[in-house]
Amino acid sequence: MRINELAKEHATELDALIDGAMMLDSQNYGLNCDKEMSAVFYYPISIGNPFQSLYYSKFMENGVVPIGTNNLSNVASIRWPGGLSLHLHWLGNIIGDTENKTVANQRIDDFLLQIDTMKDNGFKIIWTVHNILPHDAVLQDCQIRLRVELVKRCDIIHTMCNDTIELSEAFFTIPKNKIVNVPHPTYENFYPSQYSDLEARFQLGINNDEFVFLFFGSIQAYKGLHDLVRAFKLLESNTERKLKLIIAGKVYNQSNFKTIKNEIDASENIILMQNRIPNEDVQHYFKAANVCVCPYRITLNSGVAHLSHTFGTPVIGPNVGGFKELLSNGGGLTFDQLDFDGLVTAMNESLSMDFAKEKTKILKINSKYNPAEISSKFAQIVSRGDSDE
Repeated sequence: MRINELAKEHATELDALIDGAMMLDSQNYGLNCDKEMSAVFYYPISIGNPFQSLYYSKFMENGVVPIGTNNLSNVASIRWPGGLSLHLHWLGNIIGDTENKTVANQRIDDFLLQIDTMKDNGFKIIWTVHNILPHDAVLQDCQIRLRVELVKRCDIIHTMCNDTIELSEAFFTIPKNKIVNVPHPTYENFYPSQYSDLEARFQLGINNDEFVFLFFGSIQAYKGLHDLVRAFKLLESNTERKLKLIIAGKVYNQSNFKTIKNEIDASENIILMQNRIPNEDVQHYFKAANVCVCPYRITLNSGVAHLSHTFGTPVIGPNVGGFKELLSNGGGLTFDQLDFDGLVTAMNESLSMDFAKEKTKILKINSKYNPAEISSKFAQIVSRGDSDE
């Protein structure tokens, strides 16, 4: 996969396409070969999120060159005799952080013009619906307009859970004939996993008789951390079990975090790691935890839930979207979204969970979300350029 940090110095997206085509030609993919070659440009590049690495990992093996770009202008004018696709991921960069509606709409118009140019040049347009709207959306009507217009232009709309159509209906309509549903993968073989659970607890200074709840990932208002801290303290005061709560992740808005930070600091049983966790250390947090808790107030798909299952750790999450599908046959517990009492109940129930049984269920669940199989399946969809499965 061609990512900026790994690409040749000064390489352009067109250079990457030519390099990829030459490489695939040596594998009998190409214009003069039995097997057709195609290319997909994906936007934006997410260096810190492994999702793209996993999703594109088997593309070359299936005759598709994946090329990342953070500048659609570099791609819009490209013409190529083989199949071309643009794969859009998160749309937050289109409008950016402006709070001016006129500026926002102009940015949308510029983006749509680039999409129209690409379609004129033979590109198929694919959009993965990671979320319905940006979690911190300010100009909601502009965000909705962007999606309404994009849906009209898309050849394929990629969903990762069956609730996407229903949850998006209040804002925009996704035509069923454009949808392909391919799930979010686990993170199998992506993160190091050589330490035992006992070693992980030793590294984090946690005793083996303590029950550990984990909140992992970026700390943002929509994720309901305030609810989790309240629930933990309530549970702590009503049980004789030794409890710990680990909060590990980067804070995105320090002003919103101030109130909850005071509550966290006041508890000796809450451990706060307020920074991005290096890949090699991720295993320690999930292996030290009994349960990963995702008290999200807004959600559609959750990479954290799949990450937790990658390490065999059960998940507590809201009964909606990706959580509902992932946990429908075990591997954790669900609660009604925005139901604080339900969150407390699920956390309390986890204290008596049969973890050996849950880990067995998780292994079975993970087999449905194998990254290599999912990447190959999606590559075949991209190479066809339509939503017929």
